[in-house]
Amino acid sequence: MLSKRGSFSAKKNRAILSLAERSVAETSRQLLIPERTLYRWMKEPDFASALHEEKRVRYLQDSARLGQMRPTAIMLLGKMMVDPRTPPAIKIRAVENVLSHASALEMEDIHSRLVELEEAAESAKQTDRK
Repeated sequence: MLSKRGSFSAKKNRAILSLAERSVAETSRQLLIPERTLYRWMKEPDFASALHEEKRVRYLQDSARLGQMRPTAIMLLGKMMVDPRTPPAIKIRAVENVLSHASALEMEDIHSRLVELEEAAESAKQTDRK
């Protein structure tokens, strides 16, 4: 999210990018920034907001990549479930994965609807302010 990160120093921008993927300890070692400083920055509303947005963007990118792999994964799980040579424990695990995947799709749908509601609420707030 460049618009929010654009107002930060280069060091804070690097910290946001790193913290979106790594722990505070790893970021501290990698960027040579004391952990205490990172935790202090994470309490700053603008920094916390930019970090949250960066994590959200990464999550959406990862979800898109997983979505591209979904058809192959489902096909392989289906083959394992019906293959008579597959041990029962592996079949059960395949079924669990398929059912878990269905739950994840439902959660993704709920997430999309929640984002739409938040955007509508924000739009309504801005209209009320005018």
